[in-house]
Amino acid sequence: MERYPDVVQRIYLVNPPRLVSLLWKIARLFLTEQNLRKIEIVAEKEMTKHVDKDYVPKEFGGEFVNKNLPGDESGVSIRRKITSNDHYQAFQHYENHGVQRPKPAKKDIFPGEPFSIPINVPEGKSLLWDFTTTGEIEFFIYKGKDERHLVYPRLRLITVKLAEEGILRSLPGDEYTFVFVNHGTYFTSKLEYAIIVA
Repeated sequence: MERYPDVVQRIYLVNPPRLVSLLWKIARLFLTEQNLRKIEIVAEKEMTKHVDKDYVPKEFGGEFVNKNLPGDESGVSIRRKITSNDHYQAFQHYENHGVQRPKPAKKDIFPGEPFSIPINVPEGKSLLWDFTTTGEIEFFIYKGKDERHLVYPRLRLITVKLAEEGILRSLPGDEYTFVFVNHGTYFTSKLEYAIIVA
C-alpha cells in the first residue's frame, strides 16, 4: 500500500479471527494515517452499507451470485487437482475448427531478412496458423497491400518449446500477408509453419 496508495480505495476485513485484532494493533503502528482510514473491519451483514448490494455475495448480505465457472456462487475459485485434461493440447485450434493441421513448411530466415507469405482469404473464412522458430523473430499479419493495416499485432517471439498458434475468424475477403522478420545480426532463425484457410 505504501508504494501505490492511490490504487487501493478501501479494504474491508469481514469477520476476521481474533488473532487479526491483535495483529491489527501492531500493524497500526507502521501504517500511515491515510492508509489506516482505508482499512475497515466489518461484520458480514454490514458490507451492504459500504458496497452496492449487487456486488456483495449473498452470504455477506448482498445479492451477487456468480454464474461463471470456475468458482462457487460467491465467486471464489474452487480448488481442485489439476489433471491431464487441464493440460494445454497443441494444435487444438485446428480440431476445434473442424480441419486437419496441414503439413508444416520450413524456411531459414537469415539475419535482417523479412519473409512474407500472402494468403487469399474468401469472404467469411478464417485463417488458422502455428509456427515455431529457433531464434527471436518479429511476427505480424496485415491486410491488403498496406503493411500498416495490421490484423495481428507486431510481436517479437521466441517459440522454441511451444508453437505460437492463432486464428482470425470470419474475415472479410482480401489478401492477408504473414510476415516473419529476423532482426538478428548473426544467426539464422529456422522457421517451421503451417497455415490454412477454413
